[in-house]
Amino acid sequence: MHIAVYDAMIAAWDSKYAYKRPRPSAVNASLATVVPNPPSPSYPAEHAVAAGAASEVLAYIFPQRAEYFRQLADEAARSRLVAGVNYQSDIAAGSALGREVAALVIARGKADGTDAKWTGSVPTGPDKWTGTNPVLPMNGTWKPWVLSRSDEFLPGPPLPYDSLEKAAELAELKNFPRTPQSNNEAMF
Repeated sequence: MHIAVYDAMIAAWDSKYAYKRPRPSAVNASLATVVPNPPSPSYPAEHAVAAGAASEVLAYIFPQRAEYFRQLADEAARSRLVAGVNYQSDIAAGSALGREVAALVIARGKADGTDAKWTGSVPTGPDKWTGTNPVLPMNGTWKPWVLSRSDEFLPGPPLPYDSLEKAAELAELKNFPRTPQSNNEAMF
């Protein structure tokens, strides 16, 4: 959702300064606004852009509440019209832009592998996890959104669980002299 809102807002602000449409009260000084008039151009309405993008992603994630999220987005967008700081066409363009960007983000999300179902089994052995319900076992196969590939910044392997170095590190942690000050620093 944050990616959709961010990308939609970038597109909105690019359009604002491409079209440079003045706010309603800048065109007609007799119009009073309910909220302070933003100094930025009016078209497209940034509140509608953000609401449109967020509502569509939320509607995808929670389809049983899709209509509710869309109604909230419409209310948020309309609030700027009622406040007198945007035209109806600003709201319509902003909502449409937000929804279009959300559709692109949703499509990208569907293609990143996060919907893949795990069909494997939990490995066994003395140095293996012993649970029965692994959390996100497929996340190493997901296509990253920012990096070129998932192993671009992969750290080295952990120390073997039965190594002397691992035992020394664990002993150092267990024998650390705890004081109120060190506890405070650790909590901070």
